[in-house]
Amino acid sequence: MFKIISAQRYEVLEEHLLHHLMQPGSDPFHADQVLIPSAALQRRLTFAMADRYGICARVDFSFVATWLWQQVVAVLKDFPERSPFDANTLRWRIYKHFDNTQFIQDHPRLQSYLAQADATMRFDLAQQVASLFEQYTTFRADWLEAWASGQVIATHSEEVDARADELWQAALWRILIEDIGEQMQVSAEHPSQLFLKALGERARNQDLPEPLKQTVHVFCIPSLPPLYLAWLKGLAKYRDVVLYVLDPCQEYWHDLVTAREQARLQVIGELDYQEVGHRLLASWGRQTQAYVQLLMAQEGEDPVECLEDRHYASLAQNSLLSALQSGIHHLQDLDEGALFEQAHLDGSIQIHSCHSLTRELEVLQDCLLRRFKEPHPPRPADILVVVPNLDQAAPLIEGVFGHAPEGCRIPYKISGVAPISVSPCAQGLLTILKLARSRLSLGEVIEALRYPLIADAVGIPHDEVDTLAQWLKEADVRWGLNAHHRTELHLPATQRHSFEDGLDRLWMGYALPENFQGVWLDQLPIERVEGTESQYLGAFAFFIEKLHALHAQLQKPLTPEEWSSILERTVQVLIKPSVDAAQEVQALSQVIIDRSREIQDALQSDTLIPVDVLMRAFEEGLQGHAKGGTPTGSVTFAAMPSLRGLPHRFVCILGLNDQEFPSPQKHIEFDLISRAPRYGDRQRHHDERNLFLDLVLAARERLHLSYVGKDRKDNAKLPP
Repeated sequence: MFKIISAQRYEVLEEHLLHHLMQPGSDPFHADQVLIPSAALQRRLTFAMADRYGICARVDFSFVATWLWQQVVAVLKDFPERSPFDANTLRWRIYKHFDNTQFIQDHPRLQSYLAQADATMRFDLAQQVASLFEQYTTFRADWLEAWASGQVIATHSEEVDARADELWQAALWRILIEDIGEQMQVSAEHPSQLFLKALGERARNQDLPEPLKQTVHVFCIPSLPPLYLAWLKGLAKYRDVVLYVLDPCQEYWHDLVTAREQARLQVIGELDYQEVGHRLLASWGRQTQAYVQLLMAQEGEDPVECLEDRHYASLAQNSLLSALQSGIHHLQDLDEGALFEQAHLDGSIQIHSCHSLTRELEVLQDCLLRRFKEPHPPRPADILVVVPNLDQAAPLIEGVFGHAPEGCRIPYKISGVAPISVSPCAQGLLTILKLARSRLSLGEVIEALRYPLIADAVGIPHDEVDTLAQWLKEADVRWGLNAHHRTELHLPATQRHSFEDGLDRLWMGYALPENFQGVWLDQLPIERVEGTESQYLGAFAFFIEKLHALHAQLQKPLTPEEWSSILERTVQVLIKPSVDAAQEVQALSQVIIDRSREIQDALQSDTLIPVDVLMRAFEEGLQGHAKGGTPTGSVTFAAMPSLRGLPHRFVCILGLNDQEFPSPQKHIEFDLISRAPRYGDRQRHHDERNLFLDLVLAARERLHLSYVGKDRKDNAKLPP
């Protein structure tokens, strides 16, 4: 059975989920399956269940795509545990074929993209194509089936560029599925068809595994691709599938259109029953609108039984914010004039125009301090602050909230920042890798030693780094390991001013008798190192030696296993994290393992890959490895999607600047979906507007909005 429970409030859906989870199941030894959109929601549900029942146990939380593939593997035994169509794996297969000269020459359009491209540029293009193919597998399975059988899509027949792009993409797809089929001994048919056929066959033979009979709860997913909905509805024929949907309006609002769209339909003579209704809901809620319509659609010859359970309640309109939310819930547009006075009196919605993000944070800090002094003040945990770009905002947040004067400090936590931004281990490893592949100027080397975990690893005290830098300057060290290093850069093989030359001169000055005058072995000794100071020079010589060895290793293409080994050794030898950083080291090691596994899943283990490409993939893995923000016991700063839908007393949205949110929509030139869109496709501008709507509806008492509205240089007005 396919059941939809909808409500306009998160708390109502959470109550129904907890009630269902406490019902006796068919098998006490199998955990309840709950599919969630984010780590934040998992944390919230875990604590809610533990608070109510004393413990959260016998519940498995998963993401939809991961869980669905697990069901495919459970039914189709020959399929791998990791999806071969995952973009991170698929990009390596595509990168390999982009090095196939014959394939490239057969497709002039693709050849124009790869003209004069080096290995890194080929990898970047492969990554874009892999992401696009991953979307095709989810939103255009019919296209892929046509391509696999040698057909083309009639949709693009009139566009020359689109037809040319389709030809090389179709040819590439046929090669990819042939590779995957040969490597994994599976059919080239789309997994969704194979899965649903096998599921029906096993159900008829009464051979379904017990886990496939358990109820699955899909909780507060903001949207699902049509393919995933088809899989869930296919599963609903043999097990209960319950969807908990946040629907912002209790009225029938699926025919709402924006005022602009209504005018366009009227001009072309196609305006029928479409209306604007509530202007904000019509403009912001198009993603949810399409999602709910797809949920209720009955397609195919054997539609699944679908039940809908709606739970809506009237909201008290005791503030401007609640009046706005109630208007959206009841599809009643608000009269601006009637609410003008209320907006100035209750302050439940505030919009601040500032000169910079730093000033936005300072205004927010002042507002929160004021709220904490009011009757019934919020707890820090009741306040959510979101920004469009958390990685860029994190240092400013630390500067404003982390250095507040005594008595004005507000407990806060930045949640969900990419590890490369906050992890000294990740920053240290990337610094060493880039240093080993650079010209090794004196400034770059000394700057690397200013990282405490690198200096500690080689045995140089922090306060001795400046002394060491002064010694090297007096030894006329400028750049380069030695003469051979300079020849690699197509420069004369001169030893002078290199690190090897400078260290030789310093060691001579230490070893020769005091007050030695003259030249020794054609070099002028430098008498600066005395006594126990030699241990610091020795530690630095050790550091240069390891950099030299690492530089030699990174001069040639490597296999995935060799690359992983080099990274692991570098972490062990040249990075010494603190005792509290064990989790950071573990996360760093996991990124190394994941990148290596992705390559090995796609290519042969002995495949040689240029170091530039490996570096790009590793750095991208660090930047994209953030797990997403989670609720904390203090004021939570997070990225906008991280805590989507979770209610808070105060919701503060900063950085609502023009060209930053919603972000400009840029389609890839060869993206065929953007040339032939369908209802229900993911579109960034719709997604971000719906995200904003969800945040507005998640505020329970106050909504704080701010943007850079004035230029810092000339005070000119800037659009929000």
